[in-house]
Amino acid sequence: MSAERWIEEHRARGHHPYPAPTKANPEQWECKCDPDANWRAVWRILTLEQTQYKFSAMFGRQKRREPEPPCCYGENTCLTHRRTP
Repeated sequence: MSAERWIEEHRARGHHPYPAPTKANPEQWECKCDPDANWRAVWRILTLEQTQYKFSAMFGRQKRREPEPPCCYGENTCLTHRRTP
């Protein structure tokens, strides 16, 4: 769901969503749907690190991937590990 659609849906219900950017999620929006409740609805884009963390438990992997070991053929000589600019 896009931010625009999320905002429109909340406004159609009579809510007042507002931008609440953070360093990790500059596109984040929040909405205090129920003024008496102690919660907020949040729309945000997950960063790459947050997405990896979210699905790491699902696949039984570590939080962060270990870097690949260096190629035994030397830098930029192996066709598999060659990095093109």
